[in-house]
Amino acid sequence: MALHCDMMARPVVKAAKMALEAGDVNLILPWAPKWAEDELRRSFERTLRARKLGKGARELADCWFFETVVRLHREGVPYTGLKPANLDKELGRREQKEPSKNQMVEV
Repeated sequence: MALHCDMMARPVVKAAKMALEAGDVNLILPWAPKWAEDELRRSFERTLRARKLGKGARELADCWFFETVVRLHREGVPYTGLKPANLDKELGRREQKEPSKNQMVEV
């Protein structure tokens, strides 16, 4: 199974979290293409301002920022939103339960 950058537990979102906590946009810029840096900087500043408005606003702003970072990081590859952090474990369990093509028996 391929690893995806659109999962909460992946390095792109982890770097975005670190950038927000440190208040340092430079921690996330390496994950975005050069053409997207200005949009990422603006999004970062808006997120920092929104985070000051309370817990609910902080959660919403963080999620919006993570979505923006991943969307820009993917550079035009289809994107359907962030996946939960535990998705890797769930998919791993499902793969263990389901037989592989090599294990399937033709009827």
